[in-house]
Amino acid sequence: MRLIKLVCREARLIADKILSRFPRLHSRLYRHKLGVKYVISGSTAAAIDFILLFVLTDLLGIWYLTSAILAYISSFFTSFTLQKFWTFQDQDLKKIRKQFLIYLAVALIGLLLNSIMMYFWVSALHIWYLAAQFITTGILAIGSFAINTTITFKKTGK
Repeated sequence: MRLIKLVCREARLIADKILSRFPRLHSRLYRHKLGVKYVISGSTAAAIDFILLFVLTDLLGIWYLTSAILAYISSFFTSFTLQKFWTFQDQDLKKIRKQFLIYLAVALIGLLLNSIMMYFWVSALHIWYLAAQFITTGILAIGSFAINTTITFKKTGK
């Protein structure tokens, strides 16, 4: 937990230093802070997903659908941690089990949809598997943002 807080604080300081040179951009990003953080966290998880997908498929010779599932699971844990503690700044550990289960349900539905979409893009339309994953990730990100904002990490009055 301490490490996560330290990394988040350092990242915030670096981002503020860079953005201080571009005040108009800083102002616009600040207005959409939650969305920007969601994209950054999701992009980090997606990068892990893509790297593992490539390594498992091209370097280790694992079937692309099996690789996609394993990569998705690995990126899930990265995504949950970043979204809970950094994007939504929810440090409450009392709710973590419930949030994790909701997030897991959303991810499992996403995994099913990911597999169906990957099969469709690659097998039916003959799209390169990495391009197919890029398209699929974008589509699923929109739905998961809506659910995670309104249900999983919904702010409640204290």
